[in-house]
Amino acid sequence: MENRDIRIAFFDIDGTLLPPDHHLPESTVAALNILRAKGVQLYLATGRPPYHLHYLKKDLPFEFDGMVMMNGQYCRDKDGCFYAHSLPQEGLRELLPWLEKTDIAVSFVEADTAYMNRTNALCENFLKEIPQETIDPAQRCFTYPTYQLSAFLSSEQEPEFMTHVPGCRAVRWSEEFVDILPATGGKVNGLQETLNHLGLTRENSIAFGDGGNDTEMLAFAGIGVAMGNAWPDARAAADYITTDVDKDGIWNALEHFGLLK
Repeated sequence: MENRDIRIAFFDIDGTLLPPDHHLPESTVAALNILRAKGVQLYLATGRPPYHLHYLKKDLPFEFDGMVMMNGQYCRDKDGCFYAHSLPQEGLRELLPWLEKTDIAVSFVEADTAYMNRTNALCENFLKEIPQETIDPAQRCFTYPTYQLSAFLSSEQEPEFMTHVPGCRAVRWSEEFVDILPATGGKVNGLQETLNHLGLTRENSIAFGDGGNDTEMLAFAGIGVAMGNAWPDARAAADYITTDVDKDGIWNALEHFGLLK
């Protein structure tokens, strides 16, 4: 296909850059190096917060130019954070009293740390990978910016939970939990802030994703690529569906669009 004027590439992490075995495919590393040599900016675009990168360092042995993190709520490059959008405190004030009456486990996510209000069976596997303290959220969430909540609950429980967090919205990329963002937040906001920061337009961008939280990003980018293993709504929003993450999906998509020449 015709080579487009792509200046920046955004990559989700889980299921997009990293397959289930968390081994970055060699073809993906090769593709990233070719893009960099061509002057394309390389950005992560993930639901994960900055401090998770400590745990992912061995899985992502590649230096990206910047990051759109916490589903677009926190963006930074090598010079530091250039955009931050925290949850509305009125939403947290309404949530906490109701949350105390339930057994729902919620991770309160800041830029450099996160903590749980409680633990339960739903979050056990998550906490084995990313350990977190359990504390009373009221001790921190009105003093330090909370950019995202990760609520461990089913899709069926989600609507009731959301009635108790005014000014917020939900995006999901895991069956085990849903991410809660400001109502005006999302990966698209993070992408737009990054493009503004770099003096680029959406037509200059390509984005790769696989989860429900990638849907709007794939529709927004100049080229939206869903991995072969992507959720149905992500596939529907994309301009192109490539092969699975562990079957050279990123390389094959870039080759399809003539971006590796």
